[in-house]
Amino acid sequence: MIGKSEAADAKLYRDKYERFLTEWERLKLWQCWARPEDYFRESHLNLSKLIRDDYNAWAANPAIIGSFSSTQIIDAWFHGCGATTPFRKMKPGMTDTYTDIFSPLRFCLFAEPDNIYCFTAVRKSNWRRIC
Repeated sequence: MIGKSEAADAKLYRDKYERFLTEWERLKLWQCWARPEDYFRESHLNLSKLIRDDYNAWAANPAIIGSFSSTQIIDAWFHGCGATTPFRKMKPGMTDTYTDIFSPLRFCLFAEPDNIYCFTAVRKSNWRRIC
């Protein structure tokens, strides 16, 4: 976009995107998502939900004092866990997630259908897979 298509980072991103498109075809991901952009949008929305779930688990745990975040602001090292892209653009769902988890007052009752407490037995019937 700024005429630096031969810069090292531009080449790196282009290579990663081309490799992604190869996997897109190999795995036939077009059967699930119309465009690669849709795949990435849904992936980012899923990440925001996972961040909210993590924070709720931490906030509901009386053994943890204070608050913290397991993510960083900007994607670095190409792992994709930041709230923004490497180009400092907020990912879908992140604004709502961080507004929620860092609001001054939060009810952390963690009232889920399944609750597990220290020193209690966990039965297989209580387990549900999260994916």
